[in-house]
Amino acid sequence: MFVFRYEKNPDGTDRPTVYHVNMLKPGNYFLAQKFILQNKDVFYLAGARANEPIKLLQTITQVFAPFFLIRSAVN
Repeated sequence: MFVFRYEKNPDGTDRPTVYHVNMLKPGNYFLAQKFILQNKDVFYLAGARANEPIKLLQTITQVFAPFFLIRSAVN
């Protein structure tokens, strides 16, 4: 999980800041609950490596599904 925001420097200028929380560590769930999002923050939830095989299977299914539908409609 990433949060991108601009933080004010002591001299008043904006500094881009990135907050990263590794959600694979159970204790970080409690940390994430305490983190307060602010106006104009950008929240990005990165895809997990464990989802990559599922994404591949979904892509293959979407490619071949029309062929199976046509084949079953013809028969």
